[in-house]
Amino acid sequence: MVSLAEKAPLLHIQHDDDDYTLLDDSNHVQQPYSKNNLPQEYNNDPFFFRTTTRRLLSMCLLFLLLIIASGPVLAFLSLEQLFVKYNVLLPTNTSHASQATALSDIYNIGLGVGLSAFFFLGPLYDWLGAKWFGPVGALLGGVGLIGMWAAVHFKQYNYLLYYAYPIAVTGSFTNGMALYGYVWLFPHHQTVILGIASSATLISDTAPYFINLLDKKGISAFPDTLFILGIAAGVVSILSIPFCPTKTFEFECAARHNNHEIHKPQVPNFMVLMRRTVDTIKVYPVSYGLFLFWCISVWVTLLNWATNLFYLENKLFGNHTADQITDDFALIYGFAGFLASISFGALCDGVGLKHFFTVILIFYTTAFALSLDRALTVQWISTVLLTMALSGFILIMPRFCISFAAPDLFGFAFGFITAVLGLANLAFGPLITSYQNTLPDTPQRYMQFTELMLAACVLPGVILRLVWIWHPPPEPGSVEL
Repeated sequence: MVSLAEKAPLLHIQHDDDDYTLLDDSNHVQQPYSKNNLPQEYNNDPFFFRTTTRRLLSMCLLFLLLIIASGPVLAFLSLEQLFVKYNVLLPTNTSHASQATALSDIYNIGLGVGLSAFFFLGPLYDWLGAKWFGPVGALLGGVGLIGMWAAVHFKQYNYLLYYAYPIAVTGSFTNGMALYGYVWLFPHHQTVILGIASSATLISDTAPYFINLLDKKGISAFPDTLFILGIAAGVVSILSIPFCPTKTFEFECAARHNNHEIHKPQVPNFMVLMRRTVDTIKVYPVSYGLFLFWCISVWVTLLNWATNLFYLENKLFGNHTADQITDDFALIYGFAGFLASISFGALCDGVGLKHFFTVILIFYTTAFALSLDRALTVQWISTVLLTMALSGFILIMPRFCISFAAPDLFGFAFGFITAVLGLANLAFGPLITSYQNTLPDTPQRYMQFTELMLAACVLPGVILRLVWIWHPPPEPGSVEL
């Protein structure tokens, strides 16, 4: 086993007044860079990333391709209504309540598997980088969408949804990480890049809204859309390759920006990465512990709210209003989430992680509190705010890892946190659903869990924010371990 002392080759910067030189660990010159070209242009860089303009255009093209490949799989509240309309998982003499339980289980399993997969995807990202995550994610998404098409189109294959949906979710998550390769290509706009990465999935998730519109006009578009998107995702898996930066180039950009050595793993060594990540957590145990506790509390509460929104609105305002809200959810989730991701990203890059976390805490507390009000207008407002809050949550996890992990450990740290959320999803999701099924079928049945979890969502975040007054988060890329 390789010890921690046996480090992988390093990249670092040596510079004087006029020139910057990239050296390896034996002080052999790798690439010289004129100071006048930093950070606007690097003549020896890959063609698509040689100038800031080319990087921006490449990122936009990859973003558009990933919108196609991500598939409309995460706006499950709207997807669920389509599954209900097409009688998916509705055997003879089975109530819609049983169907709803089955679909909720699929949602919990899909997210749980997709998030837990990050325990392996994170280290793979540290090794392979975005170059492989774009194509592989698109291919996985395509396979999952074709499976979902078969589950909807052929009644005897409804059971495939239990397998196809988790595959599609895993592919969608993997797709987003392809854009993470641009984080160090635009080091002063890192959180905006993270927001753009999550936005590809968010915009793709508006599709159920338009499918519902066609369905109401008598046009059965749901199965065909899944099939077409599945084939398109396979094509994207090939087209995306030139626009995904290699891991080596990502490390070079990080070294240029941080002006310190960057570990450059050449062979995958899971145990070494794990031990270095554990050592990093030991340096910041309070921040990691409180942040993880806060993430689990917020995620479980958001998940419970999303899976029960239709049934809560149905009890409060009747089936017509509940249908309207859930049909519109995909549009709200997509476009409000997109605006929130970009806006939150710009805000975090401007004020820093510490102050941005304060904004997120206030935002979450307000949104969750409003969701407990029974007025229709307030419910609409809380739906918009919570979809935006979900985008902020998806954004802040990788942003935390950029600050609290070395650049070459970003994937492992992010994978660890995300995998813990996935395990929480698998453990608590079915338990919460089972508990709620024992309660009377009233609005309080769907509000009670949010009431119970509100303090758990706020308290660890407030403590963490107080800790950061005396021990601020490290600057991105400054952790060396």
